[in-house]
Amino acid sequence: MAVARVGAPRGLAGYVRLKSYSGETEHLKRLKVVTLVRGSAGAPGQEGRGAPGADALRSLRATEEIRTLRATIVEFEEGEWGLSAHFAGYDSPEKARELTGYDIMVPRSQASPLKANEWYLCDLVGLKVLLDGQFIGEVAGVLEGGADPLLEILLCKGGTRAIVPFRSQFVGTIDTDAGSLELLAGWLLE
Repeated sequence: MAVARVGAPRGLAGYVRLKSYSGETEHLKRLKVVTLVRGSAGAPGQEGRGAPGADALRSLRATEEIRTLRATIVEFEEGEWGLSAHFAGYDSPEKARELTGYDIMVPRSQASPLKANEWYLCDLVGLKVLLDGQFIGEVAGVLEGGADPLLEILLCKGGTRAIVPFRSQFVGTIDTDAGSLELLAGWLLE
């Protein structure tokens, strides 16, 4: 599961900024050895929360090459800029820049714990979409949106796709145990 994106270098010692997908950083500061992946957009899962403003999955382009490496985090720094990490062997801004754009992947057990009414975005993919209690399709993906993630819904009728903002006025009850998501605004499918 992708928990953060490695950003630009910060300072002269090889630190890079980290952008937490959940907005929280305490779980990141416990990480030591991680898998870094670029080109996957964090697929199959990303830790962004099921709340407005959460980051979401990018679409994987067919031409995008997937690169993976194991890396050791030596130290973290935190300040008004956010959280930065220093990876072993990346001791200059030039060398650290090679890590920019990688997602930090961890087992689900190392991701930020969920609170009530929160979901990992990856858990929304595959949910049955219900409108007025009727099955109308399935969540095929979660895409980056401006202010909010966008749910890509594969509709049963005609096999077309619809994009629905992941906002409380459009999406109602989410029941991952039952595998369903309630769509409140059917007009978005027109």
